[in-house]
Amino acid sequence: MKESKVSAILLAAGLSLRAGGRDKLLFEFGGKTLLQRAIELMDSIPFYEKILVTTKNRLEYIENLRSRRPAPKRGGTGVGTGIGAETGAGTGTGAGTGTGTGAGVRTGACTEVRKETGTEAWTEAGTAATVGVYHLPAGIKTVINPSPETGQSGSLRLGLEAASGDWYLFLAADQPMLRPDSLRLMISIAGENADKIVFPSVNGKPGSPCLFPARFREDLLNIRGDVGGREVRDKYPSHCVAFRTENPDEYIDADSEDDLEMLYMGVAR
Repeated sequence: MKESKVSAILLAAGLSLRAGGRDKLLFEFGGKTLLQRAIELMDSIPFYEKILVTTKNRLEYIENLRSRRPAPKRGGTGVGTGIGAETGAGTGTGAGTGTGTGAGVRTGACTEVRKETGTEAWTEAGTAATVGVYHLPAGIKTVINPSPETGQSGSLRLGLEAASGDWYLFLAADQPMLRPDSLRLMISIAGENADKIVFPSVNGKPGSPCLFPARFREDLLNIRGDVGGREVRDKYPSHCVAFRTENPDEYIDADSEDDLEMLYMGVAR
């Protein structure tokens, strides 16, 4: 089976309830946020389609990074920044009189975000520097989950409704160690096990990501609550293929900065 038949769906609309009220997807690991690392992982493989299910606030965060421009110098050193609503209006902040521009965000069911080239960073004087700034890759469809409090099943359904591939690969946004080769291995195993649900066995327990064939689409759409695809996986044990992992740390969910530090120390050793 080829990647061209797989719809990759990145679930990034969770409320980070175990992160002490902070947005864990904006925690950094290796110089990048968890959200950025997850998006880049999905983009590293030529899937049939790539779908990001997220919240309006997180999409605005990404759009704000894409829309920033050096602020004009007007008697001070402030840099205008802002995040706009649907009208694209933003507010400026800073010590000087620089004004900010807002990043307009469409909240339709599915909107494609284009890639923009160039790298810019902004100093307090409003001058551009040549260091990297994140850009959402081309071809990723974004779907806004307006009710993330309803649980993971809501994001799962929204992603499925936007998907049209023969397989659905559900990716979590809080597995910073996950590698492209591990996703390719899942796809290879699925190619040898038609109509089977494929997932890693981590220390003897089912883990994520999880790859579902389209035959389970209706079952997945009927899930409710904060259980995700494991409800369908557990319902059809005879249709599951679990593969042993060589590096269990790769599949660990990072729920806090302490988790990230432990992962980092494991890498450092």
